[in-house]
Amino acid sequence: MTLRTPPWLPEALLLFLVLFGPLAFGAVEPWSLAILEIAAFLMLFFSSARGFSGLEGPVYQALLPAVAGVALIGLLQWLNPHPMPWPRSLAPFTASAYGTGRALLLWSAYGALLFCATQALSSRASCHRFARAVFLVGVIVAAVGIAQRGQGNQAYYGLRTIRQGWPFGPYTNQDHAASLMVMSALMGCGLVISSFIKLRLEPNLGRRSDLLAIQALTLFALSIVLFGIIQTGSRGGLNSLAVSSWVLSMAATRFLSQRAPRWIARSLLGMAALAYALWLWLHPAWIGFAGGTPDFSTAYRLSMYRSGGLMFKDFPMTGTGLGALMHSFPVYQERFVDGFVDHVHNDWLELLLQTGIVGLLCYAAGVVILSIQTIRLWFSVSSREARCLIGGALAAAFAFVLHGLVDFAFQIPANAVVFLAIAAFLGCVGHAVSKPPDAEFGLRPPAALALTKTRAVICALSLGMAGVSIRPVVAACYRRLADQALPAASPDLLAKALSWDADPSHRYQLGLAYLTLAEKTPAARTIFLRKALLHSRIALDQD
Repeated sequence: MTLRTPPWLPEALLLFLVLFGPLAFGAVEPWSLAILEIAAFLMLFFSSARGFSGLEGPVYQALLPAVAGVALIGLLQWLNPHPMPWPRSLAPFTASAYGTGRALLLWSAYGALLFCATQALSSRASCHRFARAVFLVGVIVAAVGIAQRGQGNQAYYGLRTIRQGWPFGPYTNQDHAASLMVMSALMGCGLVISSFIKLRLEPNLGRRSDLLAIQALTLFALSIVLFGIIQTGSRGGLNSLAVSSWVLSMAATRFLSQRAPRWIARSLLGMAALAYALWLWLHPAWIGFAGGTPDFSTAYRLSMYRSGGLMFKDFPMTGTGLGALMHSFPVYQERFVDGFVDHVHNDWLELLLQTGIVGLLCYAAGVVILSIQTIRLWFSVSSREARCLIGGALAAAFAFVLHGLVDFAFQIPANAVVFLAIAAFLGCVGHAVSKPPDAEFGLRPPAALALTKTRAVICALSLGMAGVSIRPVVAACYRRLADQALPAASPDLLAKALSWDADPSHRYQLGLAYLTLAEKTPAARTIFLRKALLHSRIALDQD
């Protein structure tokens, strides 16, 4: 069996993922999340069809096994649904089979992305295209957000009405937009510095003028991103930007060849750190305190952290289910926190609560090992261009990890995809930049390759999982039709939604539809009430 696939297609899909997710409202809605997952699985399909190379890279040795380990824990949990009010289960379990099933599919897409991104970023040109794509999406988000704020936060893209919250650009939460823009800004800094090095070495005066003009435009775009971060007012975003920039700048002083400039740079950075600490002391609101006490947002977070500590104490080893936090947290939720808690505003704590010590150590070990290998490469690589790109990407990844201590940016699929793609970029940029530039994007001829049995199985699985990703979108369409239909037609449409996706919220809505019919149809009230109670009870059992 042979397949003819263009060799540039996996890279095109990677760039599409990086650009599409943040601009599609963070890929948190069923249709955008499905497109994100389908693109990741199609990357795996086309990469498998062409064959694999360079599987000994740091991503395959560190982060990919970590993501696969978390997904394996999720699979074991999904096979053992176990409601929270019951006695504790010693085996891995989940408080929500549906939530864990959806999370398992998403983490599988993350694994596919990591596996294929390193295959796609195999040359100098592809690494530069990726870095520019990450920078570009941050510029677009910043520009849209700034314009949106100027119009009074009335609509997304001027089309969809904003009903609640304080969004920024395409994101429904300004902190999540800030997290994306921080990664983009730091990647942009790496591009700017590497371009200045190229400008310095360029002997052609006319070409140097062209490069200088491009550099001026890049700096202007970078200023837009930085202004956008400031406009969000995100304390986590701004502090993570400051800390990560300082840490990487301090580490970069090692590249100064002479001792005197190195100590001058370190002294200036030390004074900058003291000035920043003094500024935070004088403006404690930027670390969540006002008048010596936590402000409302910080108090909410501290309450959730306390509840999370009690929850971890009861389920320390494998947690309560990947993607099942919302279904297990109410048992421990303090009265101070109103409503349902979807996320605990700490990515690391949330992973600990969902997958226990086993899952957290698995994922953290992958991140740490990849970081150590990348830092070693950063210090040893001879190419200044690669050094700048690696430094910008390291700062971006570090800022994302820091921001995750006070927010849940990793739970926004688009942000998680950009972070994981940057991690894959770090795993290969040093080797790729040392190669000569490849042919122009899109001009390489397609190749016909025979499939081995293993690769054929991977292709079939990736297509199957892409098909599964479509089901929630179809269900959401039926749900939307049901919301717009007459009460008599609504139950049939909601039943079709359930046949495509067993989301408990669809069943709750079906119970409500039958309750509405019971109120409007006195002659058949008993029948409709029984159906309403039946579906509500099933949904409660699922939750």
